[in-house]
Amino acid sequence: MKKQFFILVIILPFILISCSDSNKNNPSGPDNSPQLSSNPEPIAGTYQYSGYDAEGNLLSYGTITIAVKDTIISGSRDLNGNGFENGKGEISGIMDNNEITITLTPNSIAHFMLKGEFSKGSFSGDRLLDTGTTIMVRNEGTFKAEKTSY
Repeated sequence: MKKQFFILVIILPFILISCSDSNKNNPSGPDNSPQLSSNPEPIAGTYQYSGYDAEGNLLSYGTITIAVKDTIISGSRDLNGNGFENGKGEISGIMDNNEITITLTPNSIAHFMLKGEFSKGSFSGDRLLDTGTTIMVRNEGTFKAEKTSY
C-alpha cells in the first residue's frame, strides 16, 4: 500500500503538468478575449446609452465606453439629461454569465447601477439606485445601450 501511494505521489505532478493549458506556450498567449458564454461577440466598445424612468420617459442619453478584463468591467460615461447617472466619469462593474452589472458612479456615496443582459451587440435592463443610506436598492426605470464601435 505504501509503495502504491509513493508511486502516485511521484507520478501525479507529471500528470497535472501535462494537463495544463496548452495555449500558454502560444506566442500570443492564451485567448482571454472577454465574451459571455452564449454570445460570441466581444462586449468591449462604445455604446449609445438611453435611460428611462418607470413610465418610459427618456431621462438620460449619451455614451458609455466599456473595457473588459476577465469578468471585470471598467470604462467611462458621458451622459446628459435629468437622470441620476448624468455627467462624466469612470464606471466599474462585473460580468456573470449573461448578466452585466455596471456602477456608473463608483466614486460617490450613492451608487447608480445598470443591471441587465448582453445580447447581439447591446445590453438592456434596470436602472438602480443605491443611496448608501438604506439597505434597499431602488429601481429607477430601465435602460438600453446599443454598441456603436469596438
